[in-house]
Amino acid sequence: MRKKLIILSLLMYPLLSVSGCNSPSDFGTTVANGFKDVFISKADLYVTSITSTDIAKGVSIIQSFATAPTGTVSSYKFNEPVVTIANRPGLPRVIFKQMIIQYSIGNKQLPVIKYPITFTVPIGGQFSGTIPALSVSDDLVSAAFPNNSVASTLSGNVQITLLGLDDSNNVVSVDLTTPIRFESDITGLTAPSASPSPSPSPSNNIIVF
Repeated sequence: MRKKLIILSLLMYPLLSVSGCNSPSDFGTTVANGFKDVFISKADLYVTSITSTDIAKGVSIIQSFATAPTGTVSSYKFNEPVVTIANRPGLPRVIFKQMIIQYSIGNKQLPVIKYPITFTVPIGGQFSGTIPALSVSDDLVSAAFPNNSVASTLSGNVQITLLGLDDSNNVVSVDLTTPIRFESDITGLTAPSASPSPSPSPSNNIIVF
């Protein structure tokens, strides 16, 4: 009985404003628009996997050192997350436009970052690609490698919210979280050469008679 009432309500919904129609054509348009509003679809996305551009290191920032004329300099390799996002069959495509990023290192949370991004999840299909979640923040490098020194901590965390619109003009968001690894490769780090120990100056012993 309950199912019959629900179906009847759906059937009657497009007819609620029919009384204002002035012609059969108006009536048909009103009914069509009413059913369109009732059955409008919205994308339903879900994350199927999160990997890394470097399978061995995972989602990580790897610091290395090299000798330059000005001294030892550090550089960083960002192994970004590779994300696969799927859409359920028949549901409208989604175009993502922005991501909101929150980093955590130990008990410390860094300022939230909003960053533009563009990619599409097709109708009933999936997107698989790299999300630039690490390289967009100088604060993250500064917190993990203070003053370009070796890593002060070995791990952190990043929370990402992806924001977009589907073809039905619905706002769609996808949340994902992944740990971050921080590592310093010190093979290129050269310690400053030891300064020679100062030697005592020879003393001139002057004997006065």
